[in-house]
Amino acid sequence: HPLADDATAATLDPARAPTLHHSDHPSKSASTDLILVAPPGGIPDPLKQWERYELLRPLGQGGMGTVFLAKDRRLGRSVALKFLRVPSAEAAERLLQEARAQARLDHNHICKVFEVGEFQGQPYIAMEYIDGQPLHQLYRRLSTEQKVLLIQQIALAVQSAHTQGILHRDLKPANI
Repeated sequence: HPLADDATAATLDPARAPTLHHSDHPSKSASTDLILVAPPGGIPDPLKQWERYELLRPLGQGGMGTVFLAKDRRLGRSVALKFLRVPSAEAAERLLQEARAQARLDHNHICKVFEVGEFQGQPYIAMEYIDGQPLHQLYRRLSTEQKVLLIQQIALAVQSAHTQGILHRDLKPANI
């Protein structure tokens, strides 16, 4: 699915850019005690005590964030939780803008955003968990027909995002 996990969104039209209001802005004094670099195969200790989500395992790390597979205890569903690896007010603002931009999109092949929030001073995005392998691990096993169909689905999803003024700045097989 395009725009999954480490989707970094930018707007094509500045007039349609997500707007941050002061009351929405993450605290500039947010704690930086919790740097979310997952220990090999594990969950950082502070996240093990979270009542809302049960973190199950790390899914991956990008330049901006670390994504974990988690279970939403309230709704009983799997989600992908993206945290900033190294929190800062600027990075928190970018994460919120990414979530707002992606939440505007409604397409079968675009990962859905469920919520944004903060845990122990760390902003996060709760997203749809898409079970499967990224394209860069899968493509060699696909037939030519499957590859063509996949390219069509990707193109339609990207077109849908562009129609909403969203540009995915990190579109690559590892993010599909």
